[in-house]
Amino acid sequence: MLMSSSWKIPSETDSIHINACGGQSPETKGFFDGGGSIEIVTDRLFRITADADELAGNGWYIHHFADEIRQLPSCRNDREFAFVRSRCGYTPASQVG
Repeated sequence: MLMSSSWKIPSETDSIHINACGGQSPETKGFFDGGGSIEIVTDRLFRITADADELAGNGWYIHHFADEIRQLPSCRNDREFAFVRSRCGYTPASQVG
């Protein structure tokens, strides 16, 4: 389960359920046991994505995947990083971890 039907990032409870079903790796277990959280991971993903955008960041994605990116249809929310964060349950200025 990557996202629930409410379009929220999986919770710690979801992760425990995944572990109970045998789906959690030793690395993931170590991450959570050491104080890691879903919020820390998603915050980092949001930061990396914005930092690699060609307009909001350093352009890494377009430099490495230009052909693939240009084949995708554009969307008015393509660079709405704060909006996407809020739709995932985070405040736009969230700084976790």
